[in-house]
Amino acid sequence: MSDYLGDAPVEVLESLARTIFTKIQGDECSYSDKVIEWLTTPEFVDAIQPMFIERDRRISFDDGEHKNLEESLNRLKENGFIGETEKMKIFWSKEPTETKGAWSSMLMRVVTVNKALDSGDVPDEVLDAVILKEVAAIECDFSLSPMDKKRTIDDRMKLYPGFDGISEWLYKHGLEA
Repeated sequence: MSDYLGDAPVEVLESLARTIFTKIQGDECSYSDKVIEWLTTPEFVDAIQPMFIERDRRISFDDGEHKNLEESLNRLKENGFIGETEKMKIFWSKEPTETKGAWSSMLMRVVTVNKALDSGDVPDEVLDAVILKEVAAIECDFSLSPMDKKRTIDDRMKLYPGFDGISEWLYKHGLEA
């Protein structure tokens, strides 16, 4: 459990605890509707997101040197790949990492993009696709199983023009989308 749940109603905490203990025992269990409803309210994001961002030591508050994350989001919006992102926050990572192009928190609605992609050598389409994949993850229904979530994201990425080539580009540069 977490201090992020400090304001949660008792029935939400009890249900969440039952789910966690069931999963620890190795049984498959979904979060209850009460838990999902409480965790996915705009009020939860408004209250907890700033604390999450402050605590995440991987996040940089600096602008990119070569790439602009807001411009990437705007290209994705203009081309109809994503909708409004008003509660979502996007940041560069403090340091380049060696694996993922970006990562996100569905609940906190935060995307962190690998600083390695802040380069003039990175095509805009690559940056946009990496961001799109994380936005797609955030926009997934919280109640989906991990397998269904992956399938939903993969299906959405297939709609992005040239995604196979982008995946190859990332692989050649030691990253994954």
